Amino acid sequence: MSTIPSFSAKNPGDAALLIKFDLSKLLASSVVAGEVIQSIGSVSVDPTGITVNSSSITDAGTSITVSVTGGVAVQNYLISVTFTTSGGQTLTRSAILPVRAI
Repeated sequence: MSTIPSFSAKNPGDAALLIKFDLSKLLASSVVAGEVIQSIGSVSVDPTGITVNSSSITDAGTSITVSVTGGVAVQNYLISVTFTTSGGQTLTRSAILPVRAI
Protein backbone atom coordinates (compact mmCIF):
# COMPACT_ATOMS: atom_id res chain seq x y z
CA MET A 1 0.00 0.00 0.00
CA SER A 2 1.49 3.32 -1.01
CA THR A 3 1.31 6.59 0.86
CA ILE A 4 -0.26 9.62 -0.81
CA PRO A 5 2.37 12.37 -1.12
CA SER A 6 1.79 15.70 0.60
CA PHE A 7 2.67 19.30 -0.21
CA SER A 8 3.82 21.85 2.41
CA ALA A 9 0.98 23.57 4.26
CA LYS A 10 -0.88 26.50 2.68
CA ASN A 11 -2.27 29.45 4.66
CA PRO A 12 -5.96 29.99 3.80
CA GLY A 13 -5.39 33.76 3.42
CA ASP A 14 -2.48 33.45 1.00
CA ALA A 15 -2.78 34.77 -2.51
CA ALA A 16 -2.27 32.14 -5.19
CA LEU A 17 0.04 29.28 -4.26
CA LEU A 18 1.86 27.29 -6.94
CA ILE A 19 2.09 23.57 -6.30
CA LYS A 20 4.10 21.27 -8.52
CA PHE A 21 3.48 17.65 -9.37
CA ASP A 22 6.99 16.46 -10.30
CA LEU A 23 6.33 13.44 -12.50
CA SER A 24 9.90 13.01 -13.74
CA LYS A 25 10.45 9.70 -11.89
CA LEU A 26 7.21 8.28 -13.27
CA LEU A 27 8.12 9.39 -16.79
CA ALA A 28 11.56 7.79 -16.44
CA SER A 29 10.08 4.46 -15.30
CA SER A 30 9.91 1.47 -17.59
CA VAL A 31 6.13 1.88 -17.92
CA VAL A 32 6.32 5.23 -19.76
CA ALA A 33 10.06 5.62 -20.39
CA GLY A 34 10.90 8.45 -22.73
CA GLU A 35 7.41 9.94 -22.73
CA VAL A 36 6.48 13.46 -21.60
CA ILE A 37 3.22 15.06 -20.52
CA GLN A 38 1.31 16.06 -23.63
CA SER A 39 -1.90 17.46 -22.13
CA ILE A 40 -3.72 18.03 -18.85
CA GLY A 41 -7.19 16.57 -18.81
CA SER A 42 -8.38 17.85 -15.44
CA VAL A 43 -7.43 19.05 -11.98
CA SER A 44 -9.84 18.13 -9.19
CA VAL A 45 -10.06 18.97 -5.48
CA ASP A 46 -11.74 16.96 -2.72
CA PRO A 47 -13.40 18.27 -0.64
CA THR A 48 -14.37 21.51 -2.36
CA GLY A 49 -13.00 24.75 -0.92
CA ILE A 50 -9.76 25.19 -2.84
CA THR A 51 -10.01 27.10 -6.11
CA VAL A 52 -7.86 25.92 -9.01
CA ASN A 53 -6.86 29.06 -10.91
CA SER A 54 -4.74 27.47 -13.61
CA SER A 55 -2.58 24.49 -14.49
CA SER A 56 0.30 24.14 -16.90
CA ILE A 57 2.88 21.66 -18.13
CA THR A 58 6.33 22.70 -16.91
CA ASP A 59 9.93 21.47 -16.72
CA ALA A 60 10.15 20.31 -20.33
CA GLY A 61 7.02 18.19 -20.00
CA THR A 62 7.91 16.37 -16.78
CA SER A 63 5.85 18.37 -14.25
CA ILE A 64 2.42 19.92 -13.84
CA THR A 65 2.22 23.20 -11.94
CA VAL A 66 -1.13 24.18 -10.44
CA SER A 67 -2.12 27.60 -9.04
CA VAL A 68 -4.58 27.39 -6.12
CA THR A 69 -6.25 29.81 -3.70
CA GLY A 70 -8.57 29.54 -0.72
CA GLY A 71 -9.16 26.65 1.60
CA VAL A 72 -10.26 26.34 5.20
CA ALA A 73 -7.73 26.05 8.04
CA VAL A 74 -7.20 22.57 9.50
CA GLN A 75 -8.50 20.86 6.36
CA ASN A 76 -6.60 18.50 4.09
CA TYR A 77 -7.44 18.65 0.39
CA LEU A 78 -6.75 15.91 -2.13
CA ILE A 79 -5.57 17.51 -5.37
CA SER A 80 -5.64 15.16 -8.38
CA VAL A 81 -4.31 15.77 -11.89
CA THR A 82 -5.28 13.66 -14.88
CA PHE A 83 -2.95 13.92 -17.85
CA THR A 84 -2.05 12.23 -21.11
CA THR A 85 1.50 11.30 -22.07
CA SER A 86 3.05 11.63 -25.50
CA GLY A 87 2.58 7.87 -25.85
CA GLY A 88 -1.18 8.23 -25.39
CA GLN A 89 -1.47 6.92 -21.83
CA THR A 90 -3.95 8.70 -19.55
CA LEU A 91 -2.79 8.75 -15.93
CA THR A 92 -3.92 10.35 -12.67
CA ARG A 93 -1.71 11.32 -9.76
CA SER A 94 -2.81 12.84 -6.44
CA ALA A 95 -1.31 14.63 -3.45
CA ILE A 96 -2.61 16.14 -0.23
CA LEU A 97 -2.52 19.90 0.33
CA PRO A 98 -2.93 20.70 4.04
CA VAL A 99 -4.33 24.14 4.86
CA ARG A 100 -3.23 25.58 8.19
CA ALA A 101 -3.30 29.04 9.77
CA ILE A 102 0.45 29.73 9.70
